[in-house]
Amino acid sequence: KTTVAAMVVHEPEIRSSFNHICWINLGKRFSKKSYSPKLQLQMYFDCLQRICQQINLDASEFCNERSDLYFNPADNSMKKAAKEVQAMERAKIKMSQKMQEFKVLIVIDDVWDNDDCDWFDFNVSPYKERDHILFVTTRTDDDFRFSRSVTINMNLLSEEQSISLFFTNAGMYPLPTLSTSDYALASNIVRRCGYLPIAIKTAGRLLRYGLPDGGTMELKDVAKHVL
Repeated sequence: KTTVAAMVVHEPEIRSSFNHICWINLGKRFSKKSYSPKLQLQMYFDCLQRICQQINLDASEFCNERSDLYFNPADNSMKKAAKEVQAMERAKIKMSQKMQEFKVLIVIDDVWDNDDCDWFDFNVSPYKERDHILFVTTRTDDDFRFSRSVTINMNLLSEEQSISLFFTNAGMYPLPTLSTSDYALASNIVRRCGYLPIAIKTAGRLLRYGLPDGGTMELKDVAKHVL
């Protein structure tokens, strides 16, 4: 998903259609220990700061330290949660005002909860032409849809496509003629990579460039590292 998004935003036609292109990796702000997959106030302020930095806007209004000003020590969990949503809504309005003069493509990569996308819809009115477009990558499928949105479902690579990508990134193009044992090794490598392009590219480059210490790698060595 990330690879496809990166390819899209590097297209000249896309780049010429917007004043700015912003990239937010939402997934890395969560962890397996997160008590909630939803975007929280501190995370949201951090994302807004990142967007401001990428389009050269003042981000001081979204400093994380200021989020503490919205809470009182005596607030219970429900009151704190309500105040957090209110603070996020105020921040979204401020961000919308800052971005009125621009046409921006915002890539939100690795969304865990699709409802979070609404926090990055900075278009002032749903009835006028949209100045800001969201490009969302996600593994979830909860029937979330923006109005006028387009959904593209990405299937995993096939084994043949994965092996081709692996050897291409290993610098072997056209593809070599493989013995039965080498094909089995390559097949196991791409399977253990989950047929995911980024993982397969990494494995292919390991075969091509070797280890950081300068050690060379053969196919069987890459298989041991991956397996």
